[in-house]
Amino acid sequence: MEFKADNIKAILEISRPKQWVKNFFIFAPLIFDRQIHNLEALGLTCLAFLLFCVFSSCVYMINDIADLERDRSHPDKKNRPLPAGRISVQTVALFCIGLFCCGSIIAYALSFRFLVIVWFYIILNVLYSFWLRSAVILDGMIIGIGFVLRIYAGAVVIHINVSDWLYICAIFVSLFLAFAKRRHELILLGDETAQNHRAILKEYSTQLLDQIISIVTAATVVTYSLYCIDSPVNAGVNAPPHNDSIKYTIPFVIYGLFRYLYLVYSKEAGGNPTEALLTDKAMMINGILWLAVVFWALYSS
Repeated sequence: MEFKADNIKAILEISRPKQWVKNFFIFAPLIFDRQIHNLEALGLTCLAFLLFCVFSSCVYMINDIADLERDRSHPDKKNRPLPAGRISVQTVALFCIGLFCCGSIIAYALSFRFLVIVWFYIILNVLYSFWLRSAVILDGMIIGIGFVLRIYAGAVVIHINVSDWLYICAIFVSLFLAFAKRRHELILLGDETAQNHRAILKEYSTQLLDQIISIVTAATVVTYSLYCIDSPVNAGVNAPPHNDSIKYTIPFVIYGLFRYLYLVYSKEAGGNPTEALLTDKAMMINGILWLAVVFWALYSS
């Protein structure tokens, strides 16, 4: 394998650093357990975040190898390094193996339970890339499980339990993003091209996806609201018995969901949730305000 400047640039592109924002789900247990001021817990969570970035990049490399021929028919993905021929499959595969081995050693030193979670994440995504992507409905649910695993990864490294309501809410919000992405692909590519790019898309229709998105949107609002009101923000010893102020974050979550639906249905966005979050000013401002209210509610007392 030749470590040319072009290869390194291509590897970095395939690693998709913009997608690492998804791994911030790992910080949810730390923040909601009111341990962000705990330097040891903060350090462990930051290390878990970096390791999950490594493992998620391995998944993206595997996915790009598996999707090589399909991506060549996609209007945007055809410009990625592998389908564009800017790097070889062998180079990407060897780099992926190296990252996986190094990451696994550090992950084991951090926490064996954390290692089990990231390995399960890798195995699940390998199965998805080569087989399970053709299972209708299940394909979207597997994408959603990845977000839930990130939350549990953040919890095990600081030895706390995850609230049941937070777990359920994470499932629904991840399904919301996954099926909104499917709808975007169906609209962007058209029926025939969509089926050539991703065979599972022939099993979906916009009507079906609209129904699913409606259900998971409502479920996300309800479960997050119940988490804020009914589930005490006290998974660990540092939290108060109950904190009513967290309920004031609910309007920001509702606006964020509705704004994302606006981008999906009116602007034909939604194919890349990370890009929508980082480029839409309203989403960015809403996210900052939500986070500010969360910190005020949890850390002001």
